[in-house]
Amino acid sequence: MVRIADFVVLFIRHDSDSRHVISACDRRLAGKLPVGPVSLHRQLGFQRYLGLQHQCGHRRPDDCAGVAFPAGTAPLSIAVSSDRFVFVANSNSSNIAGYRIDPSTGSLTPVPGSPFVVISPIALAASDHFVYAMSVFTNTVSGFTIDQNTGSLTPVPGSPFAGRDLSLSVAIDPKETFVYVTNEPTNIILGYSIDQHTGSLTPVPGSPFPAGANPAPVAVEPKGNFAYVGTNTDPGNVFGYAINQHTGALTPVPGSPAIAGTAAISIASDPAGQFVYVASEGANNVSGYAVNQHTGTLTAVPGSPFPTESAPIFVRVAAGRCSHGNEEFAYVANALSNNISGYRVDTRTGALTGIAGSPFLAGAFPASVAIACR
Repeated sequence: MVRIADFVVLFIRHDSDSRHVISACDRRLAGKLPVGPVSLHRQLGFQRYLGLQHQCGHRRPDDCAGVAFPAGTAPLSIAVSSDRFVFVANSNSSNIAGYRIDPSTGSLTPVPGSPFVVISPIALAASDHFVYAMSVFTNTVSGFTIDQNTGSLTPVPGSPFAGRDLSLSVAIDPKETFVYVTNEPTNIILGYSIDQHTGSLTPVPGSPFPAGANPAPVAVEPKGNFAYVGTNTDPGNVFGYAINQHTGALTPVPGSPAIAGTAAISIASDPAGQFVYVASEGANNVSGYAVNQHTGTLTAVPGSPFPTESAPIFVRVAAGRCSHGNEEFAYVANALSNNISGYRVDTRTGALTGIAGSPFLAGAFPASVAIACR
C-alpha cells in the first residue's frame, strides 16, 4: 500500500451543488463553505474551480473527512511557495488569495492583507520569494514579493508589466532569475529577467520567442536549464528550449518538438529534472519523456503514453523529499470523470504505474493540482 502522508495535494474543482469550495481533508476536520459563482475558461473550454485535498496517511482521499476554506470567485490557478504558503488566482473577483499551510493538519489560514488586488488573474506562478500573475483583460504580468514571515504580498516596483493578449501560462525558473509566459493567439513565448533585489521584470534579449501553434502550458525543469511548452493542437507537441543562463534567451533544443497526444495542455517535471510529463486532454493520456541532461532533448519513456481517465487537464509530480524514501508520485486531474489519477514514478526509467485506489474521487471538474510538503 502506498503511504503518502507527507504532503498536501491541492486541486481545483466544482462542487456538486454548483458552489466554489476550497476543501481540505483531515481525520479531525469536516465541513464545506460556499465561495461564489462559476465561470468558463474561454480558450480551453472547461470550468475551473478550487479545492484542496489533504492525503490522510494510508487512506484514500475520498475516505477522508473534509474542511472548506473560502476563496474568491472563479479561482483558476493554484501555486505553492516554500511549502508554507498557497496562492490562488481568483479571476472574477480580480484578486489573489493567500493562505498559510498548517504543517500538521494541512488546514489553511488567510495571510495578512489577503486577498491582493490583480485585475482578472488567469494564471499564476510562485517561487520562494515572488509571485507573478497573468491578467487576461489587461494583458499584463503582475509581480509581488512574498513576506517570508507572514506570506503577505507586496507589489514589486513597476508592476504590472506589459504582456500580450490571452496569455495562458506563466512559469518561474527555480533560481528566480527568469519568468516565461506563453501567448496563444500569436504563438510566442515572452521572457522576462527578474531583478533579484526587487522582483521587477525586464524583457530578456530576443523576447518574444517563436513557439508552436496554440502554445498553452510552459514549465521550467528544476535545474533551470530547459523550458518546455505544450501546444493545444491535434496532435499536441512539446517544444523544448535551452535557457541561456546569463540572459534568459531561449534556443530550441535538438529534436524539438516531441510529439504528444491531442491538446497537450499541462506540463510537469519530476523533482530531479530527469523526466517531463504532459497531460493531453483530447487523448486521455499522459506522455512521459526522459530529458537529455546535456541537450534537453526529449525521448519517450518506456510504456508512454499512459492512460488516464476522461479529459486529463493538469499533471503534477510530488517531490521525493515529500515522500518516504526516494519515492515519487504523479497526480493528474481528470475534468470530465471527476477524479484524480495517481501514479508511482519509476525513478530509473520514468515509467508510470497506477497506485492503489486510483483514481480518487474529487468532485466535479477537478482542473489543477499543486503539492506542498508537510
